[in-house]
Amino acid sequence: MRVTSRLAAVVAVALVPVAPWAVPTAVSATQHGSVEVRSTSSTYWVWDDTVAQSPLGQSASDHQIAVSADGQVQTAAWSQQGTWFIIYTRTSRDGGATWDTAVAQSRPGYQGTAPSLAVSSSGQVQGVTWTDGFAGVKIVRFARTTNGGVSWDDSVALTPMTSNAESPRLAVSSDGSVMSAVWSRLSTNWRVETRRSITSGGTWDDSIHLNTPGTNGFTPWIALTPSGARQAALWTTYNDAIARESSNTASSWDDSVVVGPNGGNLFDPQIAMSSDGLLQMAAWRRLISGYYVIQVTASSDGGATWLPPVNLSVTGGEAQSPQIAMSADGRVQTVAWARNDGSHYIVQSRTSSDGGSTWGAVVEHSGPGSNSQNPAVAMSSDGVRQSIAFSTNTGAVSDLIVRTSGDSGASWDDTVTVARNARQNADPRIAMSQDGTSQTVVFRAEVGASTIIQSATATWVAPPSPPVPPAPPVPASAPTSVRAEAGDTSAAVEWIAPAFTGSYPITTYMATASAGGRVCLVASPATRCEVTGLTNGVAYTFVVKALTGAGWSMASEPSNAVTPTPVVQPSIVITGSRGDVQGGPGILVSGTSTGLGIGAILHPWTRFPGEVGFRQGIAKILVSTEGTFEWQRRTGKRVSVYVQTADRSLRSNPVTIR
Repeated sequence: MRVTSRLAAVVAVALVPVAPWAVPTAVSATQHGSVEVRSTSSTYWVWDDTVAQSPLGQSASDHQIAVSADGQVQTAAWSQQGTWFIIYTRTSRDGGATWDTAVAQSRPGYQGTAPSLAVSSSGQVQGVTWTDGFAGVKIVRFARTTNGGVSWDDSVALTPMTSNAESPRLAVSSDGSVMSAVWSRLSTNWRVETRRSITSGGTWDDSIHLNTPGTNGFTPWIALTPSGARQAALWTTYNDAIARESSNTASSWDDSVVVGPNGGNLFDPQIAMSSDGLLQMAAWRRLISGYYVIQVTASSDGGATWLPPVNLSVTGGEAQSPQIAMSADGRVQTVAWARNDGSHYIVQSRTSSDGGSTWGAVVEHSGPGSNSQNPAVAMSSDGVRQSIAFSTNTGAVSDLIVRTSGDSGASWDDTVTVARNARQNADPRIAMSQDGTSQTVVFRAEVGASTIIQSATATWVAPPSPPVPPAPPVPASAPTSVRAEAGDTSAAVEWIAPAFTGSYPITTYMATASAGGRVCLVASPATRCEVTGLTNGVAYTFVVKALTGAGWSMASEPSNAVTPTPVVQPSIVITGSRGDVQGGPGILVSGTSTGLGIGAILHPWTRFPGEVGFRQGIAKILVSTEGTFEWQRRTGKRVSVYVQTADRSLRSNPVTIR
């Protein structure tokens, strides 16, 4: 299906030009609504369908994404609200194609928020920090994996239970051996503290107090070189931006440096450094003449001295949410933010190609008439490929948009809608592989009454070279033995490849429905695809053509006729009453089911007064061929009951019998 989606998207793009900030037309050939492709000079970004990371029924937020150097190992983290806020992580080891089951990192009874992820180049060593709140006190905790997320060690506390800590950030060296965490902790004043591990998070050194005693430090950020030898921390006093540097793997730290001085009202500081640690950049938002402005500064001597801050956004309009990205050599730097033009927020960016000495013009990534906010930015290690993700709100719905550059931010491609038409598709976080061939974005999406975390992954591919036309070109013969199998509003079509391919190899097959003309495309050598968007109850036949450099072949003979039908969704509904059971008072439960199959077994679950939760009964309830069942038990007490399948995949409504 992934190949089909790509081909369908490529065909659609050739037909639908899109203005630089327009919302792209949905690619209907796949019927998924989120697979899009846009040309990047001579390349393509191919977006897969969105994946729900967190479940329906609960609200999730504070999402993060981190990927290995090759983009194959991807880990998402978020805070999920049930009875408690729980920190979850979920990992993919095949570039986002499939994902493991989510792992709960924080403990029930604690409020886990603000996760920060760090992943080594191989993806084998990963770490996550977060704040755990209990009895009015928040501490920073840490958990790690050393096998690519297959299993996680128990979490450990990085701060004491005696005072509040918040805003943890985590960074890791390329080989995963060095980890450094930084946070702000209240101890008379708000202390910026850091701890390091040189055992891949197995053990941690004592904390080091970074800001000057007696001063306050908030929302710290930390950056490491690939070896972990050089490190930089940045925080705000709410008046100034302060940085400290270490050149000995955080064994000790140089004196602090005022990076953004004497302005007041400074928030959201971030810092990044080159692979040798000499080129560094820092950005934040600062209040100037009644409006917040995005500022940036740079250092070329490992943080010893810094250039005067530069205003990146235009003064006179509120700017917020600065995000930064830097190439490995530090020469390419991009900052993105959202700025209010007087009526709406517009996502903007500026790029430097000389290590932050000078900055290019402001680029607007969203158009007027809609609110676009919360940008996220990522780039390849050479800075050539860049992506900016943001949410765009038009009335009652919100779209998740990504825009890419293939020339270090000198020009930007058309916008791509990764997710659309939800009440909220918001707060994206984006990560890119070092070679710039894959990127993954995670975001919040409102689905019904739930706020869930979703992700989408894009792959960069070069288009095939155009074939050299022969003289004269001969198309392939028609495919043969076309067979169809009906589904729910769809049909799977199979065929045998043509015996004669003509002048060129076969590149693509197209199956077409007899009624309505719905099609599916698939790349050779595959000989099966699924036609979607069909009408249940209508009979269809299908013909198949083969595409080569000489054009389309003749159509095959029609397939057998099939009629799509809806899928019966499994369900269980019960009712309960009082009655005589074996000569004494008891409860009588009866129910109906659909879609369970003949011989299905159910188990009763009960909760009596004084019990905290439901307990499984020993009875085995057999579902009849008509889908009905009954169960009874002697008891005079009030009891709540539901029944559940043996594999616990489906359960009934609960009833309370008094």
